[in-house]
Amino acid sequence: MIRIWLERLYALLLCWWLGAQIAVGAVVAPALFEALPDRSQAGTVAGLIFARMGALGMATLLLLLVLRFGLDRTTPDTLSGRPAVPPTWVRWVLAISLALTATAHLYIRPWIADVRAEIQHAGGFAVADPALVRRFGELHGASSLLFLVAAILALILVLRLRDQALAD
Repeated sequence: MIRIWLERLYALLLCWWLGAQIAVGAVVAPALFEALPDRSQAGTVAGLIFARMGALGMATLLLLLVLRFGLDRTTPDTLSGRPAVPPTWVRWVLAISLALTATAHLYIRPWIADVRAEIQHAGGFAVADPALVRRFGELHGASSLLFLVAAILALILVLRLRDQALAD
């Protein structure tokens, strides 16, 4: 009975993680830049949202990894009754997603904030050193790419859940 609830918690957290990434990356951030007249202000708000998403994402992915590892270790093999050998690729996908999220949150996001502060100190994007503005764009692109890859990995895992549910 507990195993069923843990499987449901795993599925709920996985779907939440994917839904939150889609909501923030495809809906909230673009809407901020459309709704707020000052791009700098929109960037500040988006940065705060992505900071919270990064922290929540790391916590969620860590919990997902722990849950999946524990659930896989207690899945009995139908013939022998011993724990089955689980598909390790799922745990690898979760671990890679955690590494991507941690890299974006703990390394790239603070670097973006530092470069943005330098640009603001120089008088804004219009008058700042072009190399600094280019670095900001490159970092932003790298962060976006990591976010996209993590979302695609989440989608793969959610589709795996769906396939398992259809098989049962």
